[in-house]
Formats: sequence, C-alpha cells, structure tokens
Amino acid sequence: MKCYTVEKGRINQGIFVEEQKIRVGEDGRNRKLVVVPIPRNAFIENDRCMSVPAKPEFEGAVMIYIKDHSGFRGNWSMDADPNAIVIIAEGRCADGIAGRMGGGPEYLLILKNKCSIEISRSGRLYGAPSLYRVENDNGELKIIDVAAEASEKVALQSLSAIIEDTKQ
Repeated sequence: MKCYTVEKGRINQGIFVEEQKIRVGEDGRNRKLVVVPIPRNAFIENDRCMSVPAKPEFEGAVMIYIKDHSGFRGNWSMDADPNAIVIIAEGRCADGIAGRMGGGPEYLLILKNKCSIEISRSGRLYGAPSLYRVENDNGELKIIDVAAEASEKVALQSLSAIIEDTKQ
C-alpha cells in the first residue's frame, strides 16, 4: 500500500518518519500528538515511509497523512463515506496561543480504492481553493479543486450550446 502526505492541496509521496514512528498532530495546549509505530515490513526511503504491507482486502488502498489544512485564523473539516476510510490516528494542531487563532485535526488514515474524501477549508486562504476532493484511483492519489471543476463543466455546457461539434 502506497503512502502519501496531503498538505494544503498538495500531494507528496511518503510520510515523514522519525525514530520509526509517524507523529500525527502536535504536543501542547489545545493540541494532541499521537505517535504511531510503523509496521516492521514498511519500505522507508530518506526518512519517509513510502509503502506498507496490506491485506488482500485493501488492494489499491493508500495510507494518507492529512496535515492541518486550516487557513490563517481558520479551521477545516473532512467529509467522507465512513466505508471509504479507516482512521488510524487523529491528532490536532493549533495556531497561536492554545489555538485561539485557528487550527484543526490531522489524520493518518487508509483511503480505499476508487474512493474519495473532501476537505473544506476556512480562514484566510489567500486565493487557495476552499474545497478539495482527494481521490484514490488504484493506489494513485489526485487532488481536484471542486470549484474549478464545476466552473469548467458550466463553461463546457455553455460552449456546447452555441458551437457545433464537427468531430465525426
């Protein structure tokens, strides 16, 4: 099973490992740190867990570390079909003193094959999208800007209403 880190709309292969453990969240006031030992047979490269062995029923699934996605002075939430994910650990990060400026959860989870999750962000995003969809297509992860995808569909419908398709 491949491993990925998702951070503010970007996908990075692998999950950072420190002393054979994955640290989810932060330690401190209004924060929560969960330390997860990595499996013995995990493939580690340059301090990153690149893959872990999986049972047959998880073929095509991926392990994802979803870092805090909150905007400046904001927060975030994740929406997924409960049957699409298995949450391994949930930590919490915070901005400012005791999180008074924002913050949110961090997750280490399994996303099953052909499934997706949505990440909704708030706060000052400085032009970044407020809604992402993270999709797993047979072990390959991709991120979709939901608003941009919807705008594209509307534009295509408008265009097809006035332009004749000459492809035969």
